Amino acid sequence: MLLLNTMLETFFILYDYERGDLIYGMFLFEGKDFYPYLSLEPPADLRMPDKSYSVFIQIILFVLYNPWFWFKQFVGKLLLFFLHVRPFWSWMHNVHSILLLLPSYYLALRFLKSGRMDRSALLFSVVFIGIHALTVGIMTEDWDGRFLSPILPLIFGLAGMGLSQFPFFPSPGTQSIS
Repeated sequence: MLLLNTMLETFFILYDYERGDLIYGMFLFEGKDFYPYLSLEPPADLRMPDKSYSVFIQIILFVLYNPWFWFKQFVGKLLLFFLHVRPFWSWMHNVHSILLLLPSYYLALRFLKSGRMDRSALLFSVVFIGIHALTVGIMTEDWDGRFLSPILPLIFGLAGMGLSQFPFFPSPGTQSIS
């Protein structure tokens, strides 16, 4: 718990929660035209926990005091994380992200649900992706999307396996070489 609290203190999570920032450090860009897309307006009755508690307890209390606001922040961070779009990036970059990632997620989920995966590999995949998603949802998404990078190779591998299930791909060993 001591190590966890020491780590959490370095991120200033409660400041991001209080401001409604979905991406770390967006408060520096308040007034820019993209700022409203990367933060939520805190409710007037926002209740902040006492700073005398450890950061971990403060986070839990914040969630308990402000469940709906925290939930909206959590979902917003996950959307930014998985869609990998930003209003300050070019429209072409954002379109390419969506065109590449959404089909990849679909194909990866299709394969995960197919039952053709070893249970330990399935568990590893779900936990690995889940821990990254929960970390971003609870903490904060980064402006450049670097937290998505560690899971993309796994997503693309699973998507490739999902793509191989479509009938227009021959099963291994059924194609003869002439």
